Amino acid sequence: MPEFRRLEESQKQKMNSHVRKLLQSKETKDLLLDVKNALMINDTEFLHTFFSELNNTKDTEKIKQIYRESLFNFFYYNGYNMPLFSLICSEYLFKFKNDDIHLARNERGETIFHVCARNFLNDTLEFLIKSSLSKKTVVELLNSRDSHNNTPLITTIHAFNKHAAKIFLENGANPNVKDTEGNSCLHECAKYGNIEIALMLIQHNADTDTVNNQGQTHLHIAAINAQPEYLMHFVKKSQDLTQEDYHGKTIIDYLIQNDNLNVDLLLHFKNKFNLDLNSRDSRGKSLLVNAINNKAYNSITALKELGCKLSLYDMAQVNIFNLILFYFYTLLKRDI
Repeated sequence: MPEFRRLEESQKQKMNSHVRKLLQSKETKDLLLDVKNALMINDTEFLHTFFSELNNTKDTEKIKQIYRESLFNFFYYNGYNMPLFSLICSEYLFKFKNDDIHLARNERGETIFHVCARNFLNDTLEFLIKSSLSKKTVVELLNSRDSHNNTPLITTIHAFNKHAAKIFLENGANPNVKDTEGNSCLHECAKYGNIEIALMLIQHNADTDTVNNQGQTHLHIAAINAQPEYLMHFVKKSQDLTQEDYHGKTIIDYLIQNDNLNVDLLLHFKNKFNLDLNSRDSRGKSLLVNAINNKAYNSITALKELGCKLSLYDMAQVNIFNLILFYFYTLLKRDI
């Protein structure tokens, strides 16, 4: 045998002996720390040896605990090492086929599906769903919720991980699941302006008319969170512009309230849905009056650019202090 081969064999035997001693002498919590440290520095030699030797032990509970904990540490410290993941995950799944892997959670209450979605471990997701997990376990993981009540699908929206969202939806994730505040996946997409995943959800029969506990559709949420591109994409009918939530507010009310009404958005609504820019709400107030009373100067500028003017009737509905500010603002803009 060549000298370098003898050295390799000697080193391998030393590593095996070292790991066996660790398994015999250390508590489980200390072994988990060793694995975590090895994952952090990507010590694949130690990890391969460790799990090979671990499988030869007879302490089933210790094996299960180490596999479970190592699974999550793997995601945090070594997420893109697929061969190593395959070793850890495959051995665990095949060794404990009847064990409930979906019960394994990290400190955030996340399952492996949450962690994969958040960290863009999409190859790992496909590996788990296609090669390792039973259909029943996949369904349970898809419906699992973390400590913030988010399903893995909602996690993909927060992370803008459209590939993971596609994987989840194609494998039966519920696009209409809601959180404790009644917000659906579409509401979450609207909050973050996630148009691509919103389109996927709608293709998988997401309910575009569902409301949260405040009576708000996903379009209200987009207006509240200043997502004009989302609104341009998903406002489909004139009723969308006039639908009030439980506070009596429309999406235009929220755009004005947060001073996010701009010329492009107004022109889009005017040309596509015949929005009357001089129309009045249920309280008899025009868009310009509402903008002045909210000191929404960007919205005021947009409305005035499109020809909106104050009538005597309107002036009576404007707070006198706000009216004075409005005229000063108008004079200032004119001078500029």
